[in-house]
Amino acid sequence: MDRILLLFWSLAVVCSSFTVVMCDTEVTREFLDALREIESVGAGGVCAVGDFGQSLGAYQIMKAYHTDAVQQNPDLSAGGKTYTDVWGEGSVDYSEEVIRAYMCRYATEARLGRPPTYEDMARIHNGGPNGFSSDRTRNYWLNFQFAMRSIERRGTKEPPVLDSDKCKPRCESGQCCRRDDRGQYRCFCLEAIDRAGIRHIEKPCEDCPVAGIDLMFVLDSSGSIGSGNFQLMREFVANITTILDIGPADSQVGVIAFSDSARVEFNLSSNENFILSAIDAIPYIAGGTNTADALNLVLTQGFLGARPTEGIPRVVIVVTDGISNDATATAAAAQAIHEDGITVFAAGIGNANIDELNATASRPEFVQLIGSFDTEELQQLQEALSEEACRASIGPDIGVGFARSLGTGRKAFFEYQVPEPGFTMEVEVTKGSISICGSREIERPDCSHSPTYDWKRDINMSTDLYINGDGLPGGSREKRQTTVVHITVEGLENNNTFSLNTTFGDITTVFNFTSSLYNVIELAEAEVIVQIEEGSLLADAQVTVRTLGGSATANVDYSSTTCRLIFPSGSGPGAMRSCFIPILGDELVEDAETINIVGSSATTVLPFTTTVVITDIDVPDLFFTGDTPRLGIGTVTAELFTISPGAQISCRLLRSNLIQDCSNGSVVFTNVPAGGYILQVVATDRVT
Repeated sequence: MDRILLLFWSLAVVCSSFTVVMCDTEVTREFLDALREIESVGAGGVCAVGDFGQSLGAYQIMKAYHTDAVQQNPDLSAGGKTYTDVWGEGSVDYSEEVIRAYMCRYATEARLGRPPTYEDMARIHNGGPNGFSSDRTRNYWLNFQFAMRSIERRGTKEPPVLDSDKCKPRCESGQCCRRDDRGQYRCFCLEAIDRAGIRHIEKPCEDCPVAGIDLMFVLDSSGSIGSGNFQLMREFVANITTILDIGPADSQVGVIAFSDSARVEFNLSSNENFILSAIDAIPYIAGGTNTADALNLVLTQGFLGARPTEGIPRVVIVVTDGISNDATATAAAAQAIHEDGITVFAAGIGNANIDELNATASRPEFVQLIGSFDTEELQQLQEALSEEACRASIGPDIGVGFARSLGTGRKAFFEYQVPEPGFTMEVEVTKGSISICGSREIERPDCSHSPTYDWKRDINMSTDLYINGDGLPGGSREKRQTTVVHITVEGLENNNTFSLNTTFGDITTVFNFTSSLYNVIELAEAEVIVQIEEGSLLADAQVTVRTLGGSATANVDYSSTTCRLIFPSGSGPGAMRSCFIPILGDELVEDAETINIVGSSATTVLPFTTTVVITDIDVPDLFFTGDTPRLGIGTVTAELFTISPGAQISCRLLRSNLIQDCSNGSVVFTNVPAGGYILQVVATDRVT
C-alpha cells in the first residue's frame, strides 16, 4: 500500500508544473480556503493589490515572501516566472505553490520544536518567519478561525467573478479584466512603481500608447558579433519597428552602425516600407568597438528631422555584445546625450560590460542584459525594450512649449522638474478635447484609472492650470514631497490638437496692492492693502508683505514690518487683506519721507510693490532775528527764521486782529493803529 501511495505521489509531482518540495508541513485545501477568504475574497480576488502596492493576488503575497519561497523551491522561477505571477487570471495555482514552499521553509517541526499547526502557519503567513510568536499576528489568527467557522457553516465562499469575457480580445493569463473610470472594460496589467519592484500598481495594458517617438538604433557591427548574429540584430530592429505606429504624425526610426568608426545607415524616416528595406540592407562591417564615436554621431547627426518642439521624445537603443575601445570616452559621450534630453536604453548581449551599459543608459533600469543571441532571449529583450520605448516621456524645461495632435486614446508623456514656486501650464485646445492628469510617483499615469494619478482635468478649450511646489494643482497644502511631476495628455476624440506652454510660478491668480501710493503722518499706522486682481484660489494662499528700504530710516521713522496675509481657498477678484506698518515720531522737522513696500507669495513670478509717504508733523523752531519787531509809523516789521522754509506759518498782531502769512520768514503789517501790540507767530500747533 505504501508503495502504491509513493508511486501516486511521484506521478503527481511529475504532472505538476512545479517541483513540490517534500517537507513535514501539510498545507491543506481547508487551510488555503480560509487564508484566501481573509486575504482577498470581496477585495479583488486574484486581482487584489493591497498594502499600498506591496501585496498581490488572492493570497496577498509580498515580494520578500516570494523570494524566500523561491530559495526553498527554485523551480518556482522556472519558465521566466516572477513575483508578479502571483497576481491576475491563472495565478492561484502558482500562488499556492509559493505558500507551500514558504511553509516548508519556516513552518517546520525542526524550526518550531513541535509539529506546526494551522495557527502557526496562519501567523507566519501574516507576520513572516517569526510571526507564529508575534503579538501583532494574534488578531489575524482570530480572523482565520472566524473564516474557518464561516466556511464550515456555509461552504467555501466563491471568489469574485472575473469579468474575463467582457474584455475583447480576452485578457491573457496574468492580466485582469476591469472597468476603467470611463466605464470601459479593459485588460489591466501590473507595473512596478519603485526600482526594487516591491510596490506595484495596476494599469490598463497597452501595446504602444505613446503618440510617436523619434527612435534611433545604435548597432554594434564589430568583429565579435559575426554576420549570423548581425542578421538576428537586423530582425530584432525590424520587429521593434513593426510594433510602433510609423508615420509623419507618429513615430520615426533611424539606424547608426559602428565598429572601428560609426556611420548613419539611414536618418529618421516615417516611411515604414523604406525603413524595413533599409534595415535589411545594413551591411555587416566587423572591426573594433568604437561606441563613443557612435554616441557622438547620435548627438551631431542622429536626430536630424527630430521633433522635440512638438513634445515628441527622442529615444536611443544601443545594442552591443562587448566592451568599447575607450570606456571613458563612451561615458562622456553618453553624458552629453543625457544632458541634451535624449532617453537612452542600453542592451547588452553576451560579454557586454554592465558598468559601461549603466553609464550609457539614462537610468539603471533602462539597461537590459541577455546571455546570448538565443532567439528566445532576443524575443524577451525585444519585448522589454519595445515596451519601454513605447512609454518614453520627454522632460522639457519650464518655459518650453509644444503643439501636438493626438488621435483617440493616443498619449503624450511629460516629466517636469517642479520649481519651489511651482509652475503654470497654459493649455489651449483648438480641436477636439484632451484629458490631462499628473502623478508625483507613478510614471505615465493613466487618465482613465484614478489609482494611477493625483489629479486630472478634461479640457476642450483654453485653460491655465497652476501646479504648486508639491506637484498638485492649486495652492500648497502639504510639505514639499517631490521635485518631479509625471504628466499624461490623452486624446479623447478622433482628432485632438492642443498646445502646452509652461511658466514659472502662478499666473492664474494675480495679487497686487490697491494703490501705488499710501499717505500717512507721523505717529500713525500705514495701512497697505493687498487684493486679488485676477483668478480664484483652489487652496489657501499666503502673501508676504514687508518693508524694504526707502528714504525713511527703519526703526527710526517706522518699525520694520513683515506681514503674512492668508487668502482662503475660494477667494476671487476683489478679496483683500491689510498689513499695518507703525510710523514713529522723531521730533525732527523733515521733508516727506518714503518707505518701499514689497509683496510676494510662494507662487508669484515677480514681486509687486507700492510706496508709503510719511508726512512730518514736527513744528519748526522760530525766532526773531532782532530783539523785537521794528515799529514804524503805521507798520510792524518782523524778520523770522525757520529751519523748514516749506512750513506753513501765520503771524497775528494781537489787539489789532491783523493776520498775515509769514511762511517766507518775514512779515510786514501796514495800517496798524497806534498803540502797543504783541506779535504772535503760529507754526502748525506751536505759538512763539
